[in-house]
Amino acid sequence: MKNLLIYPLYKIKGRDSEYEGHKLNLEKNIEIVKKFGCVDKIEVIGSEVNHWSEMVGDMIEQVYNLNKSGYNILFSEIDTVFLHEFTEVFSLEKMTMFARCNGASKIDSSLSAGYYLNAGIIYYPANLNDRIWDLSRSKFDTNNPVDIAGTTYEVLVNRMFYGQFSDMNSGIEYIKKTVGFSIYNWRGLLSVDNSEMPSDVKKIKHIHFLNMSEYIHKQKNLEQFWYNQFLHNFYINIVNGKDNKENIIGLLEHYNNNVSMNSIKRNKIESYIKKLSEN
Repeated sequence: MKNLLIYPLYKIKGRDSEYEGHKLNLEKNIEIVKKFGCVDKIEVIGSEVNHWSEMVGDMIEQVYNLNKSGYNILFSEIDTVFLHEFTEVFSLEKMTMFARCNGASKIDSSLSAGYYLNAGIIYYPANLNDRIWDLSRSKFDTNNPVDIAGTTYEVLVNRMFYGQFSDMNSGIEYIKKTVGFSIYNWRGLLSVDNSEMPSDVKKIKHIHFLNMSEYIHKQKNLEQFWYNQFLHNFYINIVNGKDNKENIIGLLEHYNNNVSMNSIKRNKIESYIKKLSEN
């Protein structure tokens, strides 16, 4: 059984500069992962497509085909960075998602706050069966792909994840017991209200910056690719074997200084920064 890391890199019509920006960050991410030496292969999937939904359909099918060929697959979006090796992920027995979204799904009422999971990084074990895969693949058999948006994709993979369990609470408990929330797909401020956040920077193994996220894209200094310098700083430290505590704290402070929030949330983020600084 081989372990495969997949990054998606698609060129969407009319969005060439976005493609080039992701391509530069992808090169850094690949160099980081190669330094860790914890996967058998890194695969970049993608092509030129006309719209987002065409990308989603192709992406799901390519991941499915590679999974069916016998690979354990860890899928990570490019607006992320691994901070430590991640061999443990490949021992997970079920398809796994790693962090909660900041709220509820706006298109599926069953995915309420606390149950709606972020799709920035997903693990697909080689034994994942077609019954689970069809919860997403069947969408493209019966609908015009143009109707598929990013939030729809996230709902589809949530349905796949929860489809492995008798109820949704069992899915949540599985994440808690096997890997823990926000060790991977850590999103700093966007998850800081959750008591499950790592209390030590050494436990944060993967960061998701959320490029153009609905939560932050209207905020000053959080425009598209706002995180480039942060990713570069992480990259420099990792390839040189240096600690990234200062960069993690700096990222949280950037959120704190630029995201609008009430006093309760402000106190929570400042408390979290203090906790990470002391540990």
